Formats: sequence, C-alpha cells, structure tokens
Amino acid sequence: MTRRAQPLTRTFARGAEQGRSVPLDRLLARAPTAAVFMPRPDPAFGEDLVRRLRARGFATYELKMGPTLSDVLHAARATPPDTAVVYVHYAPGAYRLAALLAGVLRWKGQGCFVVICRDAASASPKQRLAYAAVRLAADLELPATDPDATLGSWSPRSVPRPSWLARAWRPRSGPARLDELLPLLRCPSCRGELRPEAEALRCEGCGLRHPIVDGIPVLLPVGAVSQVDQDDGAYAAGDAYNVGADENRAWLEIGLYKRDLVARLLHDRVPRASIDVGCGDWGLHQDVFAAVGTQLAVAGDVSLKLVRHARDHASAPLRVHHLVFSAEALPFREDVFDLAYCSEVLEHLEHPERALAEMARVAAGGRSILTVPNEKLVGKLESGHVQTFGFDDFLTLVRTQVQVARTWGVFLWRGGDVGALARTIGGTLRLKLYLKLGEHAPRRSLSILTDGTLRALKDPK
Repeated sequence: MTRRAQPLTRTFARGAEQGRSVPLDRLLARAPTAAVFMPRPDPAFGEDLVRRLRARGFATYELKMGPTLSDVLHAARATPPDTAVVYVHYAPGAYRLAALLAGVLRWKGQGCFVVICRDAASASPKQRLAYAAVRLAADLELPATDPDATLGSWSPRSVPRPSWLARAWRPRSGPARLDELLPLLRCPSCRGELRPEAEALRCEGCGLRHPIVDGIPVLLPVGAVSQVDQDDGAYAAGDAYNVGADENRAWLEIGLYKRDLVARLLHDRVPRASIDVGCGDWGLHQDVFAAVGTQLAVAGDVSLKLVRHARDHASAPLRVHHLVFSAEALPFREDVFDLAYCSEVLEHLEHPERALAEMARVAAGGRSILTVPNEKLVGKLESGHVQTFGFDDFLTLVRTQVQVARTWGVFLWRGGDVGALARTIGGTLRLKLYLKLGEHAPRRSLSILTDGTLRALKDPK
C-alpha cells in the first residue's frame, strides 16, 4: 500500500565539508534500526539524535541510562533484538567506565554495531585508560556535537554490515498518511466505505461520522467501551516496563523475553502487511521492528489515550498507522493483512470469539500470533480481565479460527513473589531458568503463546 520513497541522497553538512561523510541512504539501506542511549542527567543530545534518525526513516529505540553496572546491563538487555546500530552518548562521569565496557561487550555479543558519541576527553589518566578499553571494544567513535555534524563525521570506510531486516525495509520520506490507508478502511458498524469529511471519516453506508482526533482516526462501533477510559486512574500509560525500577525488573524480564520470542518467530518471515490488535501503550510495532510490515503496518487499541501514547513513543513513527478501533469490529475490508498479532487482549473482551473472527476476516489465510495470561493457573492478574483462560479453553477458542502450528509458554510458574527473583544473583538465575523451561511447558506457564495460520474466508470452519 505504501509507495516506495525516493532514495535519500542528503549528506550531512560537516561530513560534506570534510569530504568523508556517509550518505544517509547508504546507512539506512544497511542498518535501518538503531538504539540511542543517553545519560539521565543530560539527555538533550540523545533526544535530538533520536528525532533526526526517526525523521529520516530509521526505527529508533531510546533509553535514558543510569551510571551503574546494573543500569547499563539492564539497558543492554532492553535493546530490541533487531537493533543494527547502538549509539551511546558518553560524557566523562556519565557512566562508570567498567559498566560501560560491559555494556558494549554485551551489545557486541547481540550482533550490534556500537558507536560511542563522545563530547569531551576524560579528565584523569586512569579514566583515559579505561575509556581506551571502551573505545577498543566499540566499532566507532564520533564527536557528540549536534546530530547532523556527528553523523556527518562518519567515515564511509566504517559502516555496519547489512542487518537481516534491511532487505525488507522500505525507506519513507514522510509520515504514514491516511490517504494511503483509506481504500482499505471500512465502517466498523456496517462495513461501508469511508470518505474524508472535515477532521472526520463519514460512512457512505450508514452515515456514521468517525472523528479524527490529533491525527488519529477513531473508528469505533456504536456502544464500544474502553476499560482504560472508564477507569482512567488504574491505567497510567507507559509505566508497565520501567527499566531501572527494582520492583519491576523481574516482570520487565518476562515482558522482554516474550518480546524476543515474537521477534524470533518473525525473523524469517517479515510480514508484508501487519496489524497489532490491541497495541496498548507498548505495542509490538513500537518495540519489535520485524513486525513492521514491508508495505503496511497498523497498530490500534480501543483507548485513544493508549494509542496516542503508543504513537508518540513509536520506534518507527513514519511506518506505522495508529488507529483507535475495537478488536471485535476491525475497521478494514477483507483480506488486507498477512500477520495479525494480538497480545494480552482477548482476556479483556466480552466476546473474544468475535475478535478472532475479525482477525480471520481481515487477515484471511495469514499468520496469527496470539498470547493470553494463563489465569486458571496463576489467578487473576488484573481486575479488568473479563475472561479467565487456561491452556485447554484458550486452545479450544483459538482453533475455531486458527490452524495452530506451535504453542509456547512464557515463564514457568512457581508462585510466590515474582519480583523477588531479580533482587539476588540466585533469584536472577532461577528467573532465567523458569523463562527457558516455560517455553516448553505452556500448560504450566504464566503466559500462553500460539503461532498459526488463520483460516481462509472460503473455509467453512
């Protein structure tokens, strides 16, 4: 659906002056996914670098990083698995150099090309020696001036090797536009065609007017209810995975493990067109780049609050269309997508079977990746969960619309205080063991994940 953008030929000013710059299109073609880490006390350079990279079409994860070994290793762990280049803004005193060295080695072990953006020389001989070890471990050092000048000083002789995602990455010169999506949209109430009308979309069939709020189309059927909007105080957007919060680190690791499992599933099958059904504020398209379709990517939720947060913090804002919609009435015509992803959503729905039928309609014959909490095993995790799924009843539901290829678990459940597992070395080792064992024991795990193929529209089943 999206038109392929013309190749970007701009070089950065400083690099052009020095005659040794890397054209941005060359970097984008090889390494379209990046992560930028910045010191918490002074994030200005890192934030500016993130804005520039995203504006040019890169998918860019960002994190303000603390100075300690624990902070840096957690930041490295949180780095999305599809990241091609890691930028670290280093200022003397911002991090303990031994911690930074450990982080660089971990990023290198994850296959990332590591760039140190340095804004000043270290003060003491001891610091300079320690920094020399960091620089030796990293792939490249650039001056941390303004982002254009920093990237403009990148030598064309030192570029990352092509990332596996680069082959599927279509550069874009501007944000995802509604007119690209409009031919695929349908009224969620009657499935009539929609036409633009003064900050809204009007259905040509039933006449319903669907507003566009802050650039986000709100395509809800009459009577749709959002738990988030009903109980606003219970849903603080963006706080679910707070890197650095000791009380959240075990739950963070569980969430990251599930994210990495999904990325692994998508590694060899990057979708052409994908939809994240119920993206919440931490959507798949925000944190797993491989889920961004080569031609079309959509993320949506029933809550405008959460969709706005997901859009404003998206890693690849030029590539993803963000909409407000109900999982039980997806506002698309038939057979649009080849991947439907729905994580921790079905338990919130009065009629989860309708959501599955809708995914089968808009992604007929396509792939589905679905997850729910195994609450018949672990008990209720949230009061807003309308359904209580266990392994057998979830699989029974899924198989009405999906030919399941494989089922995984996330975190072998042992009860007790899960948060305590990340507070000691022994607990951390048990946490990692339970995560690995859980993959092969979905019946006894915290979350259940299925990967399969949605039934084609002509299939009477």
